[in-house]
Amino acid sequence: MKKYLLLIPVIAILIFVTRYFVFEKHIEKQMPMTYVYNIPIDVVRGNINAIFSNGKFHDLDFKVGYSSPEREINNITDNENKNHFFINWFGWFSSSEDSEIYYNWWGKLKLVPSYHIIVDSMANSQTKITVESFPKVIAGEDFSLNHGIPYITARKVEVKPSTIEEFEIIRMIGNMGNE
Repeated sequence: MKKYLLLIPVIAILIFVTRYFVFEKHIEKQMPMTYVYNIPIDVVRGNINAIFSNGKFHDLDFKVGYSSPEREINNITDNENKNHFFINWFGWFSSSEDSEIYYNWWGKLKLVPSYHIIVDSMANSQTKITVESFPKVIAGEDFSLNHGIPYITARKVEVKPSTIEEFEIIRMIGNMGNE
């Protein structure tokens, strides 16, 4: 009987710990994270603003350009600064979707991505769009202190970009210009 009583906490600990593992499905074909559209740069900037800044996405932080200190550190002019867009989802109430490739034994993990979209004019009617991604997935819980009060929060694990979401952003921006 003592064996079975010891087995119950061991199983409970194993179940709890398995939430912390992150597995990755193999992607056969990597999607491009850079693309050149035959659209003027002003139209692309307008598309990005229309897609991400109108409140379609819950818990989305959309920012155009670097802040002043960041701009000085990165040596970016005011004219170049309007070609940088930053998109962040907040992890604690994120409405972002489940990851297509990251999972644990309990199912797909919630993706909490951050994107840096860079647009660059190649010619009068050609614009290069590059999407840099800094994704994290939520796997398990972390304990934290806020003003000395302990609480439980989501554990965010940094993962490699899948290229699926990045390509989807490039496709949305380009398709809006072709409508």
